[in-house]
Amino acid sequence: MQELRQLFERIAPRDDLTIPTTPGFCLLHGFMQGEDSEWKDTGVTYQHDADNDFYFDISYNNYKGFYKLLDQPESYVTENRGHTIYKGTRESQGLQLEEWLTKGEFFSDEPGYESDDEWYKFTLGINMLDPTDKTPLLNIEMYYRIPEDETQGYTQEQLMVIWREITNSIRVRASAFKAE
Repeated sequence: MQELRQLFERIAPRDDLTIPTTPGFCLLHGFMQGEDSEWKDTGVTYQHDADNDFYFDISYNNYKGFYKLLDQPESYVTENRGHTIYKGTRESQGLQLEEWLTKGEFFSDEPGYESDDEWYKFTLGINMLDPTDKTPLLNIEMYYRIPEDETQGYTQEQLMVIWREITNSIRVRASAFKAE
């Protein structure tokens, strides 16, 4: 109980536009002060309003993975229910990005019942094998369910533009970490 109390004492409210200048990590409307060398695993899902047909999963942690994103078997990424649209690396804001874009029937309607809804699933990985407290493993997934009437939804090209705009905005703030 004491450890939990110490953890909560480090959390302070924060305006989401304020960038802290001391070590710690940001969370929605808050900031956890201090530097930990302990294992971390944090994630958040973002969806606009009630639209569960288009959302993002963002997770980051500081423990080492077993594979780079692009070294994983295709069946792992596509869940044996889809296919690869694009797979490759690129650089943005000084970061090496790995991305794997897929399309398929990734979800079930109800437990035990397969769905025939087609989805796009875009995955990005950074620091997959060598994360640290200062350079955590970052994994972002964008999901988009293709509507039955495809003329009423985003095209693959439009989704690519959205994906690139968002993932190109990822950066490490220059003054985020002092020289060690």
